[in-house]
Amino acid sequence: MGIKKDTDLVLNLTAEEVNLVLDGLANLPYKNVYHVIDKIRSQVISETHLKNQETSRKVK
Repeated sequence: MGIKKDTDLVLNLTAEEVNLVLDGLANLPYKNVYHVIDKIRSQVISETHLKNQETSRKVK
């Protein structure tokens, strides 16, 4: 028994680890990995936006 192919997973990685993953993906054919790179980028942007909102609320 394993994890289903389409199951979303939550990983807790440092920025350095995410960059390492992205560097590895960059060495693969773009057509095979662009969707993963885009998904990582979207989640990083979303997480950064949420943290910025939290910070601005604390400052007020």
